[in-house]
Amino acid sequence: MSCANQILDGSYLRLYLDGVLIAKDTSTELSIENSSRETTSKISGGWKSFISGSKGFSVSGEALYISADYTGLGKTPQDLFNLLNDGTIVTAKLATPKASEGYFQGDILINSISISSGNAGDNVSFSFSAQGTGKLEFKTV
Repeated sequence: MSCANQILDGSYLRLYLDGVLIAKDTSTELSIENSSRETTSKISGGWKSFISGSKGFSVSGEALYISADYTGLGKTPQDLFNLLNDGTIVTAKLATPKASEGYFQGDILINSISISSGNAGDNVSFSFSAQGTGKLEFKTV
């Protein structure tokens, strides 16, 4: 098997919020962090030492702006605004169409939305970011 067959095409990785895709998404990012705690002491021999601290994650993405009238395509910018405005925690799932490849899943809180437009003939797009709340899991089917 060639290495090229093992690399996922960017269009395969999709973000679902409560089981519904982000409509017309163009990019998605999942960031996972581990805030280390410094444990350097007099017996560290001049070398810093650390242990694992709190963990966290965030999700962000971009999509083409579609009207709320287009139902059935997925979550619209208006849907994300309502989640942000209401302070609703939703389950985010970052997955490919192949269930056997597993997926990341965790609860998030939308904390920003930006809408941008260019000149005539350009697409209107929006971006969003969300903070994870609780544990992020990698699940396999």
